[in-house]
Amino acid sequence: MTADSAREMYHQNYDLLEGGILMLAADGAEQVIFASRPAAGLYECDSEEEFLTFISSRFQNLMVPEDYKPVKEIVNPETGRFHITFHYLT
Repeated sequence: MTADSAREMYHQNYDLLEGGILMLAADGAEQVIFASRPAAGLYECDSEEEFLTFISSRFQNLMVPEDYKPVKEIVNPETGRFHITFHYLT
C-alpha cells in the first residue's frame, strides 16, 4: 500500500466521524501527519492540505499557547493514545 492509498483509506473512514481525527508522527517531533476533513473544518479550512499549512503541521499550533502541553506529558504509555481538551483560534 502506498502512502497516497493509505491516506485515501484514512479519509474514507475518518472523515465520517464528527469532531475530527488527527495523527501525529511517532518520533517525538509532534508533527501532524494526517487530519480528517472534519478536523480541518473546525479551523475553517476546506481541506487537509490547507489545515496542515495553517498549523504548519505542528501539534503545538493547534491550540492557544496557555493550553499546550507536550505530547510526551499527556500520552498514555501503554496505548500510545491521549485525549485532550483545549481552546483554539480560527
